[in-house]
Amino acid sequence: MSTDAGTRARADDAGLIGAPKPGMVKPQVTGKDKVRATLGRMRPGLGHWVDTLFTVAVVGCALVGLRTVLFGWEWWLAAASGVLLGLVIGHIQGTYRWPLIAITAFGAVLYLLLGGPLAVRDDLKWGVLPTGQTFKDLVAGPTRGWMDLLTLVPPVDARGHHLAVPFFLALVGTSITYATARVTRSRLRLVVPPFVLLVVTIALGTQQPASPWIQGLALGVLLILWLSVRDHLDPDIGIARPGARRPAVSRIVSGAVLLGIAALVGALVGPHLPGLDDQEERRVVRTDVVPDHDANVLASPLSSYREFTATSPTGLYDRQILQVQGVPATTPMRLATLDTWDGTTWGIAGRGDSRADAGRTFQQFGRRVGVLASGDTTQVRVTVPEGGYRGSWILTTGRVEGIEFMGSARERLEGKAWLNLSTNTVLVPPSIGPGDVYEVRTELPPTGAGELPDELPVAAGSMPITGDLSFVDGRIEAWDGDATDRWERFRNIATTMREEGTYTDGTPATSREPLDEDARADRAQAAQDVPAGHGLGRLDDFLNSDPLAGNDEQYAATLALIGNRLGIPTRVVVGATATDDGVVRGRDIHAWVEVRQSDGRWFQVLPQTFVPPSEQALPAGTVPTPWEAPVVEPPPPPPPPPP
Repeated sequence: MSTDAGTRARADDAGLIGAPKPGMVKPQVTGKDKVRATLGRMRPGLGHWVDTLFTVAVVGCALVGLRTVLFGWEWWLAAASGVLLGLVIGHIQGTYRWPLIAITAFGAVLYLLLGGPLAVRDDLKWGVLPTGQTFKDLVAGPTRGWMDLLTLVPPVDARGHHLAVPFFLALVGTSITYATARVTRSRLRLVVPPFVLLVVTIALGTQQPASPWIQGLALGVLLILWLSVRDHLDPDIGIARPGARRPAVSRIVSGAVLLGIAALVGALVGPHLPGLDDQEERRVVRTDVVPDHDANVLASPLSSYREFTATSPTGLYDRQILQVQGVPATTPMRLATLDTWDGTTWGIAGRGDSRADAGRTFQQFGRRVGVLASGDTTQVRVTVPEGGYRGSWILTTGRVEGIEFMGSARERLEGKAWLNLSTNTVLVPPSIGPGDVYEVRTELPPTGAGELPDELPVAAGSMPITGDLSFVDGRIEAWDGDATDRWERFRNIATTMREEGTYTDGTPATSREPLDEDARADRAQAAQDVPAGHGLGRLDDFLNSDPLAGNDEQYAATLALIGNRLGIPTRVVVGATATDDGVVRGRDIHAWVEVRQSDGRWFQVLPQTFVPPSEQALPAGTVPTPWEAPVVEPPPPPPPPPP
């Protein structure tokens, strides 16, 4: 008993002597506990929820600027997905303060893995798994997708790599905004990310503001509220600075003073800011981007006018070439509107319309043009029958608001239509052909008028004409009838051309049927006497021959040049007028002119008002003789200046 008691006493003494002090031995922590503690740091508190709500609000205001660039609900879904994913990345960065390269790599991985199911869903496998094309679209969004948005006619269909742009902007903008809010106390640093995102969306936008009230007023109010709420939060959260609070009355007074000063400055400076008097002064990136397609590589449709005439070997004159549905009879329909002449041919410059982004000729477009466009639009359906029209200039009418190809043409021509915003001319470089069907969303023009009004308020100026127009002066002096008003002179000249001219399509030097040598020589001589074309040499011969001899090509090209010479902006249109049954044959194709009115609209001067009817055909075998211009007495010399 004594031995055991001594042993226990020595053990107790040893335990008392060697016992560790409190805190010297750390408790054993399992891996599960470490994970629980790490995730516990991400549990959001009051400050997190405040920053989350205001981040979503200010980023949403900035992203509204894309509504004039993209069309379709898909881009809204892509942007919302980017915001949610950006909140996750921003919360991780605000919690753990990873190095920049680490959080960037993490964000890139999430962008590529989740971008397909959340945004770019066109090429997913089984609707969930991303494919190679999905990754290509996601990479193309931030690299070249923004360039596509700048070169295509807005709004662009929200599909493919176009959806990657709002998804990328929302993800990056949200993550930076939220992470900055969680790690900084600086008010200036807090407002910089949303303002940068706002500038980016405006730069990618159009000349028509997306929503000044949301991007201007609402965004500013939200930022002010955000800063105010952060200053009232508990300082322990790490957002507000201790001791920075002031009495409520002083805050109200100082806020009222600041608002008053801002209102006074805005009232004094605002009316003098650029862009208020003329909407075209609004500058965005797309105004300086060179378009990708040059229409000069294609022949002018006016040069191909004789393909549709009675003497053409194509046989299109009596053949049905197009079927049009949805257009009232006598409504003008265009293949192309030509607004510049360089001395050789009428072509397209495509400048000067308020809808156009400055400097544009042709831009790709899709199902819709102009998200904010208003007006009564109509769906016009055009079908190309067997043996019908083939060409790159396609038939449209009115103010074009979108196009959609149907059936087999969808896969071949989808995304390959180009629109000139100034002239509403549509170009499809792969060309359409028999069996193709397309629908044009358009605002129909008024039906055509068969006569010229006595009075018309026309605009002053001319189209971008680079060729020499002095050769028309003699006919102007002989035909204007001593009128003084510009429209009256134009009207007199158009009437005289119809009454005194003759109509002829000439005779092509080729034929579908074999000819003997005499017939071939006769055809060649006829084509030489009345050739096709509307260059300077051909129109000079046309005007200086008696009688006038030509068809719509020469009459329309000449009258348009005379109109510009008189100081009236005048351009040429090649197209057809809608028929009762919607059938368009080769004989329905004509050329006419449009004059610009003082209110900016274009008045149709249809061919029956200035082109001679077929009854006034040039007699067979007649060779036009040179025309002698009447002698015009020079005006008296001006009086000498007073001493």
